[in-house]
Amino acid sequence: MNKEKFLRIQRELDRTRMYSDCVCEVKGTSYDDGQNSIVFTHYDSRYPYNNNSIFIYDFQDDEAIEKLANKAKEVMSGEALIE
Repeated sequence: MNKEKFLRIQRELDRTRMYSDCVCEVKGTSYDDGQNSIVFTHYDSRYPYNNNSIFIYDFQDDEAIEKLANKAKEVMSGEALIE
């Protein structure tokens, strides 16, 4: 996925986080090899260790990235937990 589209997804997740009541974080990371990732972490007592994360990498195909981003949005809206 190109960097601009990946960044757009990260910004969308961060914007959703800001308006959500969920306790969570969205973190973007750039690696030495030029790859990028987004980590969405949801903090909730229903998880073992009280948190769970979704990892999104720019080398994944667009469909997989969209699916993971949509899952993070469902979690932030209170519709789901991370499996």
